[in-house]
Amino acid sequence: MNDSASPQPGRQPFLDATVICLAAPSFAMSSEDGQLRGTGVDGFYDQDRRLLHTLRLLVDGQEPEHVAHRPEGSREALFRAVCRSSEDPTSAPWLLVARERAVRRPDRGESGDVVLVQNVSGRTARCTVSVVAATDLADVATIKAGLPVDDVPCEQVEGVVPAVRWHSPHDNSEVVLRIEPLAPAAGGNLPRITPVEGRPGQVEFRWELELAPDEEWSVHLLVHGKTTTVAGYPVPPRQGAPWQRAEVVGHERMSALLERALADLEALRLADRNSSAEEREDQFVAAGCPWFLGLFGRDSIWAARMMLPFGTGLARGTLHALARRQGTRHDAFTDEAPGRILHELRPAETRHGDGMVLPARYYASVDATPLFVVLLHEAWKWGLAEEDVRALLPHATAAMGWVEQAMDGHDLISYGKGRADGLLHQGWKDSPDAIRDARGRRVDPP
Repeated sequence: MNDSASPQPGRQPFLDATVICLAAPSFAMSSEDGQLRGTGVDGFYDQDRRLLHTLRLLVDGQEPEHVAHRPEGSREALFRAVCRSSEDPTSAPWLLVARERAVRRPDRGESGDVVLVQNVSGRTARCTVSVVAATDLADVATIKAGLPVDDVPCEQVEGVVPAVRWHSPHDNSEVVLRIEPLAPAAGGNLPRITPVEGRPGQVEFRWELELAPDEEWSVHLLVHGKTTTVAGYPVPPRQGAPWQRAEVVGHERMSALLERALADLEALRLADRNSSAEEREDQFVAAGCPWFLGLFGRDSIWAARMMLPFGTGLARGTLHALARRQGTRHDAFTDEAPGRILHELRPAETRHGDGMVLPARYYASVDATPLFVVLLHEAWKWGLAEEDVRALLPHATAAMGWVEQAMDGHDLISYGKGRADGLLHQGWKDSPDAIRDARGRRVDPP
């Protein structure tokens, strides 16, 4: 196992060497060899919950030697490795191992890995292939804080297809790992499923393979999760991206850059759905993967502002999604106030370490509310439909009412310290050590 990727308890994991596959609200993260070892941020995720943290591939009890990896767009990645025999004096590989990862939105299919093993030696290869799996079903805020979470017990699922299930003892969240053979080999059709000794919650799938020269064996590891979220939480979009395509002529690198950028942005889309399938849905883009894959006032607004040259569809969806959650009352825990625009929306209340507890719907932002008005004004100038402008104007008026109150007779919006277990700062730089004076000392609000 490679424990170097695991930070000290209580420290946020680094992401510099992480391979991410994304189709919001689902994503997968691993090291560059594709292994999920149960350390750091490794895992398949959905709706801010980690579905699996371990999906470790072994051949004869050893990890294959990593050779290369490459992304296949935003949603997929390919990992390649080899196995070499100690009996071969040339050190040439006798097995090639490919791992194709794909992340799908929950309503568009299942996420998972396709594992392919090919015998590239000149003789029959006999080997044991095993996959070790486990999960803690931890929420993403706990993982970000670097806090340890116990693994969830595992049980085998009865049925024709080999499968196991983990069920959270705290809520109705669960995950199922299902095995589907693709290219069976001699002795390699159905795996033997056994618990890992001394590691409650870990399970091993084991195949005894016999591969003739050039023969391949492959299997599909499918991850399906069910998580608990608050009512009215955004869902995967069912319609296409709410912006126009653009074509760059005469500059191949710029064209490729634009195409990839729009594809990455497309993978970040979420939506508020209306009751009728024929009605337009309100799409917006999440703030980012992995820590902020949801509706964030300032981040979603800024993305919509910068996308205005591609049409007003993203601005329209973002404005309506935020207007629907605009503050109507005073609440000390959520920092809600009449007219105030949402800071962030989570599937559930989250604990971020150091005693910080944030509600599922949180309003502690000083810039999201005026930025809402700015986006509406700019979208109107770019051609936002009059019916949308009229529907959103009362929300802009309420937002300016909050701005006037927050200025309190001064020329700048101000904020106090708020509750002790909430965000210390409410601007763009909202980490505890973000705001400094001229001498570099931390500044406490107000």
